[in-house]
Amino acid sequence: MKAMPRLFTFDQKRTLQQRLLIAIAFQAWDTASFAKSEAAGRAKETAYRYGLEVSARLDEAMIAARTIAQTFEGMKAAWVEDRSLFNSTLSQVQRQNPQFLATWTAWEPGALDSKDATFARQAGHDATGRFIPLWRREDKDVVLEPLRDYATPGAGDFYQGPRRSGKEVIAEPFRTTIGGREVALTSVAAPIRYNGDVVGVAGVHLALSSLQQIVERIKPYDTGYAVLISHGGTIVAHPDPTQVGRRFEDGGIIAGLRGSGNESRAITRESVSPVTKADVLEIFVPVQAGVTDESWTLTVVAPMDKVLAGAASVRARSIGIGVVAADARAGPSRVALDRRGPRRHDSDADGRGARRARCIRSASVREPQHLRRGEHTGLIARHAPLGDVRDRIADDEERVGRPEHQTRGARSEAGD
Repeated sequence: MKAMPRLFTFDQKRTLQQRLLIAIAFQAWDTASFAKSEAAGRAKETAYRYGLEVSARLDEAMIAARTIAQTFEGMKAAWVEDRSLFNSTLSQVQRQNPQFLATWTAWEPGALDSKDATFARQAGHDATGRFIPLWRREDKDVVLEPLRDYATPGAGDFYQGPRRSGKEVIAEPFRTTIGGREVALTSVAAPIRYNGDVVGVAGVHLALSSLQQIVERIKPYDTGYAVLISHGGTIVAHPDPTQVGRRFEDGGIIAGLRGSGNESRAITRESVSPVTKADVLEIFVPVQAGVTDESWTLTVVAPMDKVLAGAASVRARSIGIGVVAADARAGPSRVALDRRGPRRHDSDADGRGARRARCIRSASVREPQHLRRGEHTGLIARHAPLGDVRDRIADDEERVGRPEHQTRGARSEAGD
């Protein structure tokens, strides 16, 4: 006999579907987490790419400053003391690099040619006569003027820093007067050595506006933006120009980035943007120039809804597929129930028992039509003794709980 399909009870189906839905929810969460991680990884790659672009601009200036310093070291070692030759080198570098705000050098008192007093207040000199020329672009040519603020504490760190440390430096943003107007700028500088001692510094001034032009082009997912931050935490470039020069509040993120000792490391955090007032993902990456000890930081701010758009789509697809799968899994049991009808209760079982008893009683007393008279007694005796038949009837009726008078009637018929 063909086996009937196994049926699920209502509670079993409900439990199965609940377990399937839990599995679907977990799978959707796991898939969404993976997609979110992938999206954050792509945002990091974007931040690194833009960070390299900013680093390239600073490196370009640092290479120029380093080249000037090395050239001047060679000239000093060759006993070249003609200041006009040093000026010629500086002016040529400025002409070839109009993206620079200015190129400059500053020497310690008497360190170049011991003729400071002779050059006091001459072109490109101040009252000290020290060699401090600055070449800046004006119209289609370059002009000479003396370097300012190099001896002023704080404002003069662009010169004093590399002079003291003997290392390349990216200066903290500052303001100074160049060409008769005040300018916000930074400066990259390299020390000049002679006989092992630092005798001067060569550098390149960069207007913060030139860095702002680079940073303002950074728009991840079209509505994102970027912020360039100095080593000291000063905002160098920002989508809101009024923020430039202010301190960037990062909650110690940048200190953790620099403390990692890994230039390729990036740190991410989720926050609410003070610019867009929306949830964002911030990615902080280091910006290095030359061999400086103090790197800057670029933070790329991406809108969270667009970063996670792919993850949300993946999660929705996962849930949809899982629900369809759960419905298909529960389907066969439902079909089987529909074919056989609703599940029978105990009263149905009683009816089956009663029918079985009647069949046994009928088979026990009815004479087969194909036998001759008298043969049926022996056949019944051989195959089913009458006492056994009665016992079976009694057992069946006892199971189904028939009334006693019906049970006596069945036994009487069987006795007849």
